[in-house]
Amino acid sequence: MSLAECVRVVVRTRPLNQREVNMGCDTVVDIDQGRAQCVIVNPNDRASLPKLFTFDGAYDSQATTETIYYEIVYPLVEVSTVCE
Repeated sequence: MSLAECVRVVVRTRPLNQREVNMGCDTVVDIDQGRAQCVIVNPNDRASLPKLFTFDGAYDSQATTETIYYEIVYPLVEVSTVCE
C-alpha cells in the first residue's frame, strides 16, 4: 500500500473546561503516548474494566498543536511535495 492510500488516525484529548472543573468532573481518558493508546474509564463504575483503543498516534491535553504538527502532519506534507 502506498503512502497516498494510507489513513492515519491520531487523537488528542482536551483539558476539562471551566464548567467541568466547577462541577467537580474527573478526567475519564488516559493517554499512553508511547503506545498510542487511549484508555477510557467509566466514571460511574471505576471497578469496571476500562476500554482500550489503539491509534496511529495519541496525545494528551498537554500536547501542543506545534508538537502534533511536526510529528504527524509535517512528514506527510514533505512526502506529498516530493511526490509531485
